Order: sequence, then C-alpha cells, then structure tokens
Amino acid sequence: MDSLNYTADNIAGWFIDFNSRYVETEEAEFLSPMKLQKLLYYAQGAFLAIDNTALFDDDIEIWEHGPVVPSVYQKYRKYGAGGIAKNESDTSAEINEHTYGMLFGIYEKYGKYSASQLRNMTHREDPYVLARENNNSNSKVISKDCIKDYFAGTVYKKWLDDTLFDDIPVEVVN
Repeated sequence: MDSLNYTADNIAGWFIDFNSRYVETEEAEFLSPMKLQKLLYYAQGAFLAIDNTALFDDDIEIWEHGPVVPSVYQKYRKYGAGGIAKNESDTSAEINEHTYGMLFGIYEKYGKYSASQLRNMTHREDPYVLARENNNSNSKVISKDCIKDYFAGTVYKKWLDDTLFDDIPVEVVN
C-alpha cells in the first residue's frame, strides 16, 4: 500500500497547530493527547478509504483508550488529560492542498467531540474491535487493510459509491 511522505508526528503537528489557531478565533479547547490520537486514527482512515493510500506509515495500535500511535503518545503524554497549547517543535511538514482539505474535514467532523466521546466511538468500530478479538499473536497493531476496509465500507461508502447526494430531494420546476 502506498503512503504519503508524512509521519504521524507531522500530522499531529498539523492538528495541534490548526487547533491552536482555531482556539484563538473560536470558542474551542486545546487538543488533549487522547483526542489527538483519535484524530490521527480518523485521518488515516479517510486517506486509506478515499485515496487508497496511507497518510503516514506509523502503526496504529490498540490500547485501553482506543487507537494510538505510540511515538506520538510518547511525545505528548506529559500533557495528560490537559490541552496541548501549541506544537513544541516544528514537526508539521509542508501539507499539500488536498491533504490540507482532507485534514480540515477530519477536524471539522470529529473535532467537535470530546476525547471521551471519540474513545467510545472508536471502541465500537470494527478496526479496534477486530484487532482486540484477534490479539492472539500479541500484536497490538491495527492493520491498515482493516482500517481501509472499515472506512471504505461504512463511513465513506456513499462518497465512494457516488451516492452521497442521492437522498437529497430535488424539486423539479416546469
């Protein structure tokens, strides 16, 4: 499976920077490390489903509180349940227009939920559930194929099937 030239840390940096600017202009809270993890998971799912490519190569693992990218967790765990005010180092890469648009969409769709709500959502989704059920090999990694199949088959199915706007009534004027 192809991958874009980003790391999970690059994308985390983008979400933190974007959120910091958003907090300045809107009534919003800074991202907690747990919420950041869930945004990374949902971003990876969107890219795998829609573009058939991984946003980043880093593995996403099953942890007690949902999907986690271990390297990003290690970097931001010191914030606990508190907000990450701004990125402590310049890890965000130059993001192309398509990637920016997709990440903005992920932030708009999922950023409105609390970290706990996102955790609960991920705990009910197939990639997390199946990885926990199939944890016989002690591998905690959620396969990118499983993430792709789930998001392509459910979350983005109408988009991919080109039926997204089928349920919108159209008034025909004579």
